[in-house]
Amino acid sequence: AMEFSTAAFLLFSALFRTTVASKKTTSPGTGSNLLQIELEHNLGPNGAFLPRGFIQLKSLKSTTASFHQNNKLTQDELVNLKTMAKSSEFYKIRSVSQIHDINPEYDSHVATCAKACSLIQSGLTETIRIHKDDEGNIYGLSLEINSPCTTFNTGIKIPSQFNTTIHVEQGAINMGPDTQPYLEKFEREKREKESGQDNRSFLQKYW
Repeated sequence: AMEFSTAAFLLFSALFRTTVASKKTTSPGTGSNLLQIELEHNLGPNGAFLPRGFIQLKSLKSTTASFHQNNKLTQDELVNLKTMAKSSEFYKIRSVSQIHDINPEYDSHVATCAKACSLIQSGLTETIRIHKDDEGNIYGLSLEINSPCTTFNTGIKIPSQFNTTIHVEQGAINMGPDTQPYLEKFEREKREKESGQDNRSFLQKYW
């Protein structure tokens, strides 16, 4: 059975405001419109989101898609990913929540995450599921990694390219837990722990 990371049960996030849009391209030599969903991940400085690549679909009703990585991971990105794994942090991805005709200044995202150490131990092999409808609304993402997060091997060699399989789930779904507040709480507690300023009581922390 496929094993998910600790955070993989957080399949869907609430929508939150951002500034990246999906776009249409024309396939060379065919004249056909292809839909591209921009994908970002948190491998920038201090966990900032950076462009990772795009997911390409033939139409709004497509049930198949492919992932295209922009560039190989840089040395800085590989170091950031390994640092996240050592600290048992989450690797996060996000995409736009609509595939067509949207205002980039008021667009929203859906996001999901998995343990960084699981991603590394899988050799960056993953399955991304997109949950959408025929109108181009994306309800959620899920990130599935078939590798348990055991003791992290700091000497493991990390490939610079993802081995990504895309599955498209069509139709209505049952929404899972709200991911974004959980991630914000996790990052806030991490900062407080690092600064030694966590003065909350036991009930405040865990209730």
